[in-house]
Amino acid sequence: MTNRFRIASLVVLSGLGLWAVLGGQQPPPPGQLPPQQQPPQIQVPPEQMRRVESLKGEVLYVGYCASCHGRDGKGQGPASPALKIRPPDLTTLSQRHGGKFPRDLVEKVILGEDPVAIAHGSREMPIWGPIFGQIEWDQDLRAVRVRNLSDYLESIQQKRIGR
Repeated sequence: MTNRFRIASLVVLSGLGLWAVLGGQQPPPPGQLPPQQQPPQIQVPPEQMRRVESLKGEVLYVGYCASCHGRDGKGQGPASPALKIRPPDLTTLSQRHGGKFPRDLVEKVILGEDPVAIAHGSREMPIWGPIFGQIEWDQDLRAVRVRNLSDYLESIQQKRIGR
């Protein structure tokens, strides 16, 4: 193959790829505006859109939560000193809720749907639920991720001594 043939092939393939991406759409006739496109969905800053491929709760926790809550869940992650409000100790959720893990509350907080947390002013904690929704091609995966993350948090609860 000659270099000329390779370059020509590359140009043709690039054009076909561009045509496929644009859906084979023709430009509008002169004097007409192109059809309006749908506005983009909520834009998430790149530093917050760290995609964690795994569905395992512990991996999700390390990827999305440990920087503030700490690897052990006790609220002393490397980013916690920079926060105005110290992240809570996630290992005592059951103790703080009468010995029962508050799964519904935990999942609502993760998703940013907890009215109590919202009512207390701005939230420093990223709301990962919408981010899961933006990076998933299948919305059911968001629910699986949130459930697995909640399951992991339940698994790190401190056990009551003496009972």
